[in-house]
Amino acid sequence: MSLPDWAYVEKPVTRGRIKASPEDFVVEELPGFELTGSGEHLYLLVEKCGLNTQELVKLLAGKLNLHPKHIAYAGLKDKQAITRQWISICTSRDVDVAKLASPGFRVLESKRHTTKLRRGAHRGNRFEIVIRDLSEIDDLEAAIERLQSQGVPNYFGAQRFGHGAKNIDKARALFAGGIKVERHLRGVYLSAARSFLFNQVLSARVSQKTWATGMPGENFMLDGSNSFFKTDEMDAILRERLASFDIHPSAPLWGKGALTSSGDAFELESGIMAAHPDLTAGLETFGLRQQRRAARLVAQDVRCSWIDDTSLKLSFKLSRGNFATTVLRELFIIDASSY
Repeated sequence: MSLPDWAYVEKPVTRGRIKASPEDFVVEELPGFELTGSGEHLYLLVEKCGLNTQELVKLLAGKLNLHPKHIAYAGLKDKQAITRQWISICTSRDVDVAKLASPGFRVLESKRHTTKLRRGAHRGNRFEIVIRDLSEIDDLEAAIERLQSQGVPNYFGAQRFGHGAKNIDKARALFAGGIKVERHLRGVYLSAARSFLFNQVLSARVSQKTWATGMPGENFMLDGSNSFFKTDEMDAILRERLASFDIHPSAPLWGKGALTSSGDAFELESGIMAAHPDLTAGLETFGLRQQRRAARLVAQDVRCSWIDDTSLKLSFKLSRGNFATTVLRELFIIDASSY
C-alpha cells in the first residue's frame, strides 16, 4: 500500500534535500539519568555511521563473545546518519574499550552503572540537519516561525511504516494468520499498525484545525508525560496552558479498552477506528492496551543558519518518541526516499 498524504497545517512550498551525506544528519541522544561510575553494567557512548542500532548490538556482541540479550539501548537510531547514543553491556569483565572500535563506530566515553539501560530511558534527542539544494524559499521564514510559535502535528514519521508502507501490509498479514514472525518483527508490525491509526485521527484533526486547540470531549496530555485528563468544555485556564505548551490535545494509540474521549472527540476517533476493523481487532488480539499520544509536537531550542545560498543548517531538540522528519515535513518538500 502507499501511505495517505496526511493533512498539513500549511503545506510547504520550499524544496530541499536531506542526507546528501551522513554528516548532514547528526543525532545525539540526551540521557535521562546520571551514571554512578560503578556496577556490573558497562555503559558506552558510541558514535556510529552506516549501522543501525541492532547491527551495532550484534557487532559488539561478537567482539565481546556475549549474547545480544546482554546488550541494551534506550532507542533506535538512523543508519544513514552520524548518531551518538549510549549502549549498556552486562559484564563484570574488564573491557579494553579502545579495541572495540570498528569501521562504522567508535567509543567516545565509557562508565559503569548499577542497572541496565532501559528502552525509552533517554530524555530525547538533539538533531543537527543540513538541508541542501533549497528552492522556493519565500515562505520558509514564516514556516520556521510557525514551528516555534505553535509546534507541528505529532505524526509518526514515514520510516515507522517501512519502504512502500510494507509494515502495514505485514501487519495485516500477521493479523490474518498469513505469516509468523520473530518477536522483534512482530513488534515492528504492531507499532506500524498502531501508528497508522493514530496518524489517521491526527490528520482529520489537522483538517478540522483542532489538533492544537482541543475539542469537546478532549483528552489533554501533560507535556513530557504519559498522563492525561479529560474535559468536556474549554475555559480560559486550559487555553492558557495550551498556549504555553503545558498541555496538548491527544489521539489514541489503539489497543484493548474503551476510548477515554467523549463528545465530538469520541465521535471522530471511533468513526476512524471503525473504518479499519482489521487493524483494531488485530492490535487487541495481540494484547496491546489502549494509550494516548500528544497530537502536537513542540521542538525545543530551534536554531537555523545559512551555510550558503542554497543550504541551511537546522538544529533542535525533541522529546523521546518524536520524529525529526515530522518537523521537516511541515517546512520542506523533501523526497520521501531521503527519510
